[in-house]
Amino acid sequence: MRIQAITLHMASSRDAMQICEGSGENGCDLEASDDGQTFRNVVHIENGDVGTTTAFAPVTARFFRITFATKAPAPASVDVAELVLYTGARVNRFEDKAAFTTMDDLYGLATPTVPASEAIDKNSIVDLTSKMQPTAPWIGPRPRPLGRRAPGLLFARHSQSPATREATGLEVDKLDGRYVRHYMDTYLDTYEHTVGPDLMGKRGLRFIITDSWEAGPQTGLIT
Repeated sequence: MRIQAITLHMASSRDAMQICEGSGENGCDLEASDDGQTFRNVVHIENGDVGTTTAFAPVTARFFRITFATKAPAPASVDVAELVLYTGARVNRFEDKAAFTTMDDLYGLATPTVPASEAIDKNSIVDLTSKMQPTAPWIGPRPRPLGRRAPGLLFARHSQSPATREATGLEVDKLDGRYVRHYMDTYLDTYEHTVGPDLMGKRGLRFIITDSWEAGPQTGLIT
């Protein structure tokens, strides 16, 4: 059997932290064998890799197994929710590259080179850009006002958090400068309404901090 990628999901976050933690003795290893007795390591799966698809150079063997090294005290059982071995090529850590998770650096997760016959021919891809509308219209309920004005066009019915009740509202499209500016104006209006215009600017509130910006994977296409 020839494989070149693996997807591994633990049944719970506890198992993912207890098992496959770090490197060396602690971790999960995909191993291969030709006789079922002597196994060699194919790829080490660290905690950050659990729940994603890991691609590697093709390996051919009769037997494959996953070994788990756990931190003490060892759990009574190991619950695996999903384990898939792929015979065809896969994009390495495609879940992370699709922003399903938050990664500091995706450029170190390059996909191993595969023959052209195992990859999708770029010339066969149909570009639907010209068929799309400039923006996706929001067809759900009207957004709940944030402060004195609505926060802007919404793409998902999801409220930001944590926030006080009066400052809670639906998320805006953060890739559209118009709506982000409208949101920030509305946000600062609540401060001005509370402290008065004399305490906004040089004599009062001068700076704001935006925390937890997690849109890095949206800045480019990484294979």
